[in-house]
Amino acid sequence: MNPAFTIEYARGLSTIAAATYHDVVDVLRHELPEVWLDRYHRMCDGETNVLTMTVHGFEYLFDFCSDVGAGDREDRVVVAFGVSRAPEKPRAASRMKGFPSGIARGDRGHLIAHGSGGGVDINLVHQDARLNRGWSPGGKRYREMERHTAAHPGTFFFSRLIYDDPTARPAAFEVGILRPDRTMWVEVFENATDE
Repeated sequence: MNPAFTIEYARGLSTIAAATYHDVVDVLRHELPEVWLDRYHRMCDGETNVLTMTVHGFEYLFDFCSDVGAGDREDRVVVAFGVSRAPEKPRAASRMKGFPSGIARGDRGHLIAHGSGGGVDINLVHQDARLNRGWSPGGKRYREMERHTAAHPGTFFFSRLIYDDPTARPAAFEVGILRPDRTMWVEVFENATDE
């Protein structure tokens, strides 16, 4: 990954003198969006139009760049984050069939897994099937992180998207989980092209 896009989460966490897990989560919710936006702007040519949305209790930074005529860049999610919880409803498979459009190969993967409380629509992205289904070594670790957040309600986590072109298909996913000991478990997963 391009070093300009990386974030040193451990160094940032070492500066937080909060006493509880929830205090640290409050700081991260306030501070990380600015850091994530800085790295996202480094990925983009031209103007961005990043909006903050709350959907199913999770926050999304979404670049609605088509609203400002930002060239050929597609509208896309920058990051999704929040605190895991039990799902409110059964999985909405029928809603997943058409969104996002343009997926000829691969899966419609969740940024926030259904088991951790995530929904559909904005939460769905173009994802390599081997990664999404846990078929590759990286996919196994990706699924392990999803299972962890689902099994531990109240866990702060995020899924940040890394782009290397103007499309809405991410080149990689950076997934992070704040552990009970206030250390961050972060992994970057390449989003192959399913060829």
